[in-house]
Amino acid sequence: MTRAALRQLLPALALGLAPTLAAAGDEWAVLDSPGNRLLEQSLLEQVRAQYRDRTTDVNASALSPGAAREYRERKRKNYRKILGERPEKSPLNAKTTGGIQTKRYRIENVVYESRPGHRVTANLYIPSGKGPWPGVLVACGHAREGKAYEPYQKVSALLAANGFVALIYDPIGQGERLQLLDGPDHSGWRHKLLNVNSLPVGRNAVTYMTWDSERSLDYLLSRQEVDQAKPIGMTGNSGGGAQTMYLMALDDRIGPAAPSCHITTLERNFDLGGAGDGCQSAPLTGRFEIEHPDFLIMHMPRPTIVLSAERDYKDIHYTRETVAEAAKFAKVLGVSDSLDMFAYDDEHAFSRPRREAAVRWMRHWLYDDPRTVAEPDDLPVHPETALHATPTGQVLTSFSDERSVVNLNREVARRLAKRRKQRWGAASVAERRETIRSVLAIGPGVPKPAVTEKGRVEREGLSVTKLILDAGFPLPALLVEPRRVEGRRVEGRLPAVLQIDGRSKSFERAQAVADMGKIVLAVDLRGFGETFDPGGTRHYTTGEHGLAMWSFHIGKPLLGLRVWDAMAALEYRAGLSTVDTFGLEVQGVGPAGPVAMHLAALDDRVAELRVLDSIKSWEHEFLNRPLDGNEIIGSAVPGALAHYDLDELQTLKEVAARQ
Repeated sequence: MTRAALRQLLPALALGLAPTLAAAGDEWAVLDSPGNRLLEQSLLEQVRAQYRDRTTDVNASALSPGAAREYRERKRKNYRKILGERPEKSPLNAKTTGGIQTKRYRIENVVYESRPGHRVTANLYIPSGKGPWPGVLVACGHAREGKAYEPYQKVSALLAANGFVALIYDPIGQGERLQLLDGPDHSGWRHKLLNVNSLPVGRNAVTYMTWDSERSLDYLLSRQEVDQAKPIGMTGNSGGGAQTMYLMALDDRIGPAAPSCHITTLERNFDLGGAGDGCQSAPLTGRFEIEHPDFLIMHMPRPTIVLSAERDYKDIHYTRETVAEAAKFAKVLGVSDSLDMFAYDDEHAFSRPRREAAVRWMRHWLYDDPRTVAEPDDLPVHPETALHATPTGQVLTSFSDERSVVNLNREVARRLAKRRKQRWGAASVAERRETIRSVLAIGPGVPKPAVTEKGRVEREGLSVTKLILDAGFPLPALLVEPRRVEGRRVEGRLPAVLQIDGRSKSFERAQAVADMGKIVLAVDLRGFGETFDPGGTRHYTTGEHGLAMWSFHIGKPLLGLRVWDAMAALEYRAGLSTVDTFGLEVQGVGPAGPVAMHLAALDDRVAELRVLDSIKSWEHEFLNRPLDGNEIIGSAVPGALAHYDLDELQTLKEVAARQ
């Protein structure tokens, strides 16, 4: 392309509207080796550092009963912080809509409201004969059919056949509780999308699902067939094992617990590339140094058996380590008999051996009967439709007033908007900037990057310097400086542009601006360009989902980390002797748009901001486009809408300019 033709594309290129012009080979690469794993390694090292601190805490706390009890209560307190504010309990408005009679038990199809207009569909398995009987809550794993999945029917039936009233309930995104009537069919992906949709308003899939579990417990205890004098048991497999783990640590009404095919360690899951789908990993879990053993410890002195599979994709070696660590606390607290582990040589599933072990554990603690339990071969399995509690098989199409998770999040967003507009408008510039730093988990001060020069290229009146800027993460960059414009030598201080593109830095886009007599710093923030990580090698994740989930786990959202990077780049650019510090311009493209918006709001040296092809409002993009969650998760900040929205950052700039 000729220089004249290039100048005709200057406006579009400067904003990134035109396609990226391909450089020859790796001509403009800066790093000496591929950087696609650098962000993963950086995040995982922060996870490991948090859990190294936890190990020190554990070793000191397991030495005496007093220290162990203090540790347990501290973890419970922090766990409740992670879950966030719990809503007030409202009437369940429970209804029985149908049922099935068998020779050993009957099944009632029931529906109740965990929140007003937000319904839970469930099946209640009631033994034949005269009660009351102990109750057991059964949480479902990731099966599309939810409560109607064959292994989940069988464990509920086995419980009823052994003298328990068992309540099995559909989680959001499964069975009769699809919160999105279109979108991916896989329940795990639905949980991912619902989780991302919830994050900006300070909720997540864990908060929604634990509340449903708690209200399901309320419903079970409301039934006259349930023995009120005894605690409630709980079991579940995989994702149901996660929900068992979460509720048993939260609600003292849960007695014997039997989480299946879930317990290992979060650190090991992350090392294997897993990130959960939102219902298995809540933001700030690592920040508060909570690991899987802590849920067993928080449940003490109430009894837990960990059910596992020798050939599970969840590393059973770490399951054993988790149980061994919790056993130290059980011993010092004098409740060693309340903790056990059962492993069977098969794969990830609520298979017959684990179903029998779960029911045996319930018989042991709720009937004082330690005998083994054998599952009959003739337990009936019913068609999914026979177990429906709704007329259409979906709450969204059966009830005109049904409020999905998406609806609930929008309602919260509207309430938050009313409250924050007044607070944001009344706050000073300094107060707003302090709020932004807190929301993004950005520490005080301005990052001073270490600079490594990786070579220089002279190209048609331009000088291009390859750089690595490092203020905690290596950022490949191109510094493009004009030497001649229209044949004239350029001298003195020049206006400067910082280009941050969520796709990649580009010499061609930088060149288009430099030809206008401006100095350009084009930089790849972490996870962009040369350090882009496609996530294809990770279990059960694509794109930035895993990286973002890890960042939420450690309490440092990706957006905040990238704003820190941009601050470092701006600090380097402003310090150049050839730059006019009163005319700094920032261009943000795609996923880098929110980064640029925050940078402009935080630094008065940014005189002009250009954002292209980017989200410009968390409320609009996250709350109104739930099916796009996986694409924009890298720009999510948990709880941000309680403080400000992206489009409100501009008002800060306007106030600062007036002052």
